[in-house]
Amino acid sequence: MFIVFEGIDGSGKSTQIQRFVQYLFSLDKNIHIILTRNPYKDTHARSIIKEENDVTSRAEKLADIFIKDRELHSQELIIPNIEKGIYVICDRFSFSTVAYQGAQGIDIHSLLQKQKNIPIPDLTFLIDVLPEEAIKRIILDNKRIEKPHKFEQSVDFMQKIRNNYLTIKQLCPNQNILVIDGNQDIANIHKEIITHFEKFYYSEQKVN
Repeated sequence: MFIVFEGIDGSGKSTQIQRFVQYLFSLDKNIHIILTRNPYKDTHARSIIKEENDVTSRAEKLADIFIKDRELHSQELIIPNIEKGIYVICDRFSFSTVAYQGAQGIDIHSLLQKQKNIPIPDLTFLIDVLPEEAIKRIILDNKRIEKPHKFEQSVDFMQKIRNNYLTIKQLCPNQNILVIDGNQDIANIHKEIITHFEKFYYSEQKVN
């Protein structure tokens, strides 16, 4: 299975990914899991995001970098391992570019179209959290060495990203996008994710 976790910065998705992977290992000692993230190899986009303060700058460049890197990610790691029967868990994927570069001003329909040949996840967990709460978490996160980058500093901009994520669910009704209330405590979020996963997993087992 190919499972993706999405959400704005500060949504808590990284914590939930760790818990989800531990849960999968608890199901079966013979299970094989690859945990990966976007970007895959091209880290130039991160440098652009960190070095500039204008949230709308170089949107097309960022989209191009992320999409090309994602295509390579799919060809080299995601598709080959799914075909081997390995679980691939990814921290962000195609929807992140739609949400973020869409917030920068690019039409989200065109961003979806540019990624039409990229693999569709079996499940996408969208951890939905209020921007005010997300920024509060980012500021209070003592584990972070780096200061918040340009996408993490504006409540209004983060709200645009959040709105785009929620719009994607409406635009892609045939995809399994599960919106999880990220304003809950960590344990309840994890429980909700597992409930949705098990419902999907056991329904697939019956079909197969």
